[in-house]
Amino acid sequence: MALLWGLLVLSLSCLQGSSVVFSPASAMEPLDQQLMSGQTQEKLPPLTLLKLGNQEAHGHTALKKSPKDCKGAPTPEQTRRLAQAMMAFTTDLFSLVAQRSTSPNLILSPLSVALALSHLALGAQNQTLRRLEQVLHVDSGPCLPHLLSHLCQDLGPGAFRLAARMYLQKGFPIKEDFLEQSEQLFGAKPVSLTGRKGDDLLNINQWVKEATEGKIEDFLSELPDDTVLLLLNAIHFQSFWRSKFDPSLTQRDSFHLNEQFTVPVDMMHAHTYPLRWFLLEQPEIQVAHFPFKNNMSFVVIMPTQFEWNVSQVLANLSWDILHQPLLREKPTKVRLPRLHLNYQLDLVATLSRL
Repeated sequence: MALLWGLLVLSLSCLQGSSVVFSPASAMEPLDQQLMSGQTQEKLPPLTLLKLGNQEAHGHTALKKSPKDCKGAPTPEQTRRLAQAMMAFTTDLFSLVAQRSTSPNLILSPLSVALALSHLALGAQNQTLRRLEQVLHVDSGPCLPHLLSHLCQDLGPGAFRLAARMYLQKGFPIKEDFLEQSEQLFGAKPVSLTGRKGDDLLNINQWVKEATEGKIEDFLSELPDDTVLLLLNAIHFQSFWRSKFDPSLTQRDSFHLNEQFTVPVDMMHAHTYPLRWFLLEQPEIQVAHFPFKNNMSFVVIMPTQFEWNVSQVLANLSWDILHQPLLREKPTKVRLPRLHLNYQLDLVATLSRL
């Protein structure tokens, strides 16, 4: 079974004509014979502004009515182009995060960040909207939030869930269209802030705790004085292997950190695991699809050499290369480590460089 928790926070300070984007994060840790389970916990520091600009005057969030063709399910071509865009966005984001990271492990949820930016796109127009489209590698305009919303719905009922909440400064004049579409597309129910920081902070952290089933506590450490709109979004993914690993075959084994160092880990074994996999010569990597029961897969990308540039590898991988629907499963001898990773990440500086 695989389990992943992630949480993102998006805070807008419309009165100042700018917006604040907090860092989404995701992490994983093992549970019994699961490959992965996860939790994320992060206390946010004093807020840093990421100026996206182009907000309407007088404290109103700009919002265009979406065209009628946004309301239907995305076409196969739209889905393919969105997948390609997410791959390109993942490459950009991962490359920048890797440059700043000092940790040997890096856990990142590009979908979390894309959802935050697409939610922001609901209230963006002109230069701001074009910049968001450029960062996300899409040209779908006001349809972007609809496309990503449909994508999340199509990921499988029960396996992938979103919990969202919108906190508003009491009496702040925000457009009804933004509120309606936020709740319709992202399930972000609007709740008024009381203006009492202690009570508001307690209520927000309590919602986060409930939305993540207790996995994340005390997420926010403080609220800024000028916060007028706070968007919270918790992402939960849980699924089961289509072919389970036999717990009796799990044993301690060596995991190579690099060419010189190894660490002992609990390694899952399978002698004839039904697997879709292939080799790429440039760059030299192995790609394997471990299928879940809900028509989704856990994709493993493994280098054939110890020294490799992850960002360069991702840049050379397209959705078409990874997908390969005609590739058949074949019985494969597999060793897969159980992972226990706890990670926190601040993306404010990274997002400002995209």
